[in-house]
Amino acid sequence: MRRKVRISPFWQHFLEMFFVMWLGMAVGGRLFRAVSGLSSSEAFSQYPWQSVLSMGLSMTVPMVAWMLWRGHGRRNSMEMAAAMLVPGVPFIVLCSLHVLSGGVAARGYMMLSVPAMLGLMFYRKAAYSMPMGAPWHRRVPLHHH
Repeated sequence: MRRKVRISPFWQHFLEMFFVMWLGMAVGGRLFRAVSGLSSSEAFSQYPWQSVLSMGLSMTVPMVAWMLWRGHGRRNSMEMAAAMLVPGVPFIVLCSLHVLSGGVAARGYMMLSVPAMLGLMFYRKAAYSMPMGAPWHRRVPLHHH
């Protein structure tokens, strides 16, 4: 007999956003390397703060798009964008001042992005604990004239 694994809506939201965030980062990293014509380590070395900014935007933009598509609303989506981008600011500043290398900054930023996301989710737990129907199951209200 198989047991059905049940994931709470909160953790379902987290896993969905985490997946989209990492997918965006993978695609964004490839695009950044293609545009710069450099390997990862060369890009982090030659364009340190730009690499961190690219990483932040690559994680945030698809996550916000996913949240909007899933019906989270603009306020929640913009709050999540801020929670994802704000932790990158000190790393971008430190890279531009040549205090940190791009690789060190990127790893630090990645390590802070998940706790920042979870922190906001716990702060707004009610919003992230509601079950969300799949977007393809939503009914669009019809306007009668």
